[in-house]
Amino acid sequence: MKEIMKKYLLFFLVFVLIVSSSIFINVLLIQKGLLNNEKVEVNDSIAHLSVNAKSKLDKIYTVDLKIEIPTCLFGEITKDGRIRIENVENAEIVSSNTTSVTYYNCPSYIGEYKVLSTMHNHPNGDCRLSSQDLETYGKDINRGQLMLGLKCQEGYIFFILNKIGIKVEEW
Repeated sequence: MKEIMKKYLLFFLVFVLIVSSSIFINVLLIQKGLLNNEKVEVNDSIAHLSVNAKSKLDKIYTVDLKIEIPTCLFGEITKDGRIRIENVENAEIVSSNTTSVTYYNCPSYIGEYKVLSTMHNHPNGDCRLSSQDLETYGKDINRGQLMLGLKCQEGYIFFILNKIGIKVEEW
């Protein structure tokens, strides 16, 4: 019995070490300027929001919203590498205020669509990622998500893997 407990403890410690290392490396790279969080267009990459997804986001992220609200974005990556967001679901909130939100992880799939991203808003309109956003983003990457979405004064922007934003088109 003690051998089994030792194995589980070792597995848990290795898992925690890997997750912590990933977050630490991402933060370190950003601090060193090797990764940036400026909103720029990269290789004409575009996140496409379906009319349905954009409508849902617009109903959630109203101009007068005073607290951070998380959502789960579902869709697919097309053969030509474009990101298509087809559906939006509210994430289950634990607590929320004007500068932070705590919520349960998004489900991996809704129907045929995989979770591609979480999104939240910054009620103050700031389009920069906060340190808390970067920590959450590191965890999202480890869960297989591809990007972090942010609703800010510039609209809907996404930070893809290396924290580079891309523009959004409705189709």
